[in-house]
Amino acid sequence: NLNLTVAELDSGMIATADYVVFEGPDGMAVHRFSLPAQGITPDGANPASGLVLIDGSLQGTTLNGGLQGAGASFRAALDGSTLETLKSFSGSDAAHPQGGLLVSGSGFFGVSQAGGSSGTGTVFERKVDGTVSIIRSFNSVAAHTGTNVGGASPSGSLAISGSVLYGAASTGGTNGNGTIFWVANNGANFTVLK
Repeated sequence: NLNLTVAELDSGMIATADYVVFEGPDGMAVHRFSLPAQGITPDGANPASGLVLIDGSLQGTTLNGGLQGAGASFRAALDGSTLETLKSFSGSDAAHPQGGLLVSGSGFFGVSQAGGSSGTGTVFERKVDGTVSIIRSFNSVAAHTGTNVGGASPSGSLAISGSVLYGAASTGGTNGNGTIFWVANNGANFTVLK
């Protein structure tokens, strides 16, 4: 197994211990993400989710950048020869994904702190071909209390057991301080555990 890490330098970089494409004053990188112009980049900016290895390529997401400024999903060759942006996130799908990525089947699951039908975050699935499916959109929170049913702004990593995804939402819920939830990987049976 490769020991993969993501570090942010300027607008971010992907680095691995085994493959080095170029060396700079701030370390070794397989790819350096573009500097944003008004939040927009062709390849994303600020990778904050870590990397997963799927079908011989590094795959991940960026918190910002992309063509909509809401983050991007990418695939990179291990030797750094290519980086392909598979999806630029927008406010209507997942936006500003963060937290660890969970490999499952032919893609991965992740969370976004914004986006979805209410703009308060999602659980999403990204297939190897770049298509994104929203598994769960979180409900909006009440302006005066910060509460809702189910939580909002999920963060951190998901866990999986069989076909059930477990996660945490950092805000919302009955007290406004977040929730722990589970949802089937097809979006059914969303349940707040705590």
